[in-house]
Amino acid sequence: MKPNLILAAAILCSIFSFSSLLTAQDNSYWIGKFEHRDGYQEEETLVIKRQGADFSAVYRELNTDQLWQYFSLKVEISANTASFFYDKCLPRKGDKNYEEGVDPHPCSADPYKNGDLMFKIVKTTGKNNKIKLLTYAGKFQDLDRNDNEFFYKSK
Repeated sequence: MKPNLILAAAILCSIFSFSSLLTAQDNSYWIGKFEHRDGYQEEETLVIKRQGADFSAVYRELNTDQLWQYFSLKVEISANTASFFYDKCLPRKGDKNYEEGVDPHPCSADPYKNGDLMFKIVKTTGKNNKIKLLTYAGKFQDLDRNDNEFFYKSK
């Protein structure tokens, strides 16, 4: 009887290890650079990184090559949804797109609080099984669009 228990335990461990591996592989899609360009002079980038089991991101918005908004986010991933929570405003001084004395969204006037749900991105499958990203605004209304297609993965 003991060999059967050992075999059963080994099989269960293998299943859980394989399941964890699949989850990690699924989450790896989210690591990288996501962008939005409006066709005019506005460009948003979202760079997602992984540190151990935790995910974080940096959001950067340029308007006419000037840095408008720049903040870090904590990221929670569940299945095909990534939720982005406000962490902190990042200093603009020293950034190549920062114009001294011109700061349309200074950190001192930051309307967001740590932990605010800023937005969610849902990974779905569109035509021809192509990945489609749908963005749903939370506190950060700048990403709100009728079709919810805002970001695309660039790297």
